[in-house]
Amino acid sequence: MIFVSCRWRGVTFQTANRRSGMAARYVVIVLAVGCSIGCANAPSAIFGGVADSAYVGFAIPIADTGNGSAIAPYANGARLGLDQLNATRPRGARPLALRLPRRGLSDLPLAVAFRDDPTVVGVIGHLGSGPTMAAAPVYADLEHDGRHALVAVAPTSTNPRVTQTTHWVFRVCPTDDDGARAVARYVAVSLHLTRVAILYQDNLFGRGYWTSVTRELVAHGVTVLEHDPYVSNISGYDAYATRLTRRGAEAIIMAGEYTDVLPIIREARRQGSRAALIGGDAFSGMRSVPALAKEFAGLRYTTFYDSTDVSSATRAFAEAYRRRFGVPAEPGAALAYDAATVIGRAEVAVGPNRARIRDWIAHAPPLAGATGTIRFAPNSGDPIDKQVEMAELHP
Repeated sequence: MIFVSCRWRGVTFQTANRRSGMAARYVVIVLAVGCSIGCANAPSAIFGGVADSAYVGFAIPIADTGNGSAIAPYANGARLGLDQLNATRPRGARPLALRLPRRGLSDLPLAVAFRDDPTVVGVIGHLGSGPTMAAAPVYADLEHDGRHALVAVAPTSTNPRVTQTTHWVFRVCPTDDDGARAVARYVAVSLHLTRVAILYQDNLFGRGYWTSVTRELVAHGVTVLEHDPYVSNISGYDAYATRLTRRGAEAIIMAGEYTDVLPIIREARRQGSRAALIGGDAFSGMRSVPALAKEFAGLRYTTFYDSTDVSSATRAFAEAYRRRFGVPAEPGAALAYDAATVIGRAEVAVGPNRARIRDWIAHAPPLAGATGTIRFAPNSGDPIDKQVEMAELHP
């Protein structure tokens, strides 16, 4: 992977995508669990496990259709972070453990289950901004006036509104606004382009990103020729491509899952477009599909984790992850590691009291994380000065 924004340095980086079906390259950690939501108030009743552990919930659903390989890097990163904290805990202290969801349990029921399990001291998740925002009232326990409120630290929920609904939700990733600023600077300053088109997935993430990146592009003097939403199994993609080509877009900025937008890009190329292709962090998954990496070599995308960073914390994480799991860590693993470390450090500092854990996180000193220094803005769940890099796709 070649970083092409501010650092311009190279590194070989081959991993499986969190959304792909490539399972063999990761260790999938799945707990066999079995109780319904109805027995939520008994310690460990829902998920099983050792009663004297302090559990960190893993609020990334395992679908019945089989996405275990996609979430494995997140689980691996989180477990690595907790295990490292356990190695330095005082003798006799309760160990930290990762509590994974029962297969098929969706985001909202999963949030309720973790909130109602007293052995859970904090939650990692959710992945998407929509599920995190939907679960926020559950973690704040509005149903019971906050008596059972539980902190959640999201690894990849980027919509700016995620942390605005309750002070019980934090994140360790940059926001859409941060990513938009990086893309706009790259288009205007690094590529010196002035005419772009935006393709965005018609969901909460895509619409929010489109708004942010348009504002930043205009501020940099870039003309947005058009902005088009796309959906799964899109029809009429040739019309999208024709407009992009005829209007002379010098770059196509894409927000959302890459799978659904590929027909538009292919058709635009067939019609003669030479526009630069720039995607969000989900486009990193194309690295794990050799045919796509070759076909779309040169595509740029944002990433929140630079494995070549010289900081000791990043280097130590990258080396530890490779030793343990046999593959380089992808961004999702690094972000989940940071989320787990934030919660685990809080529990080590103040014990299993949920309110104290939340307050410790809100006022914690800067923490050296795998994705950079983690420090939260006053009265906010957003981290300050998180890095966003531009990476280039190579075969």
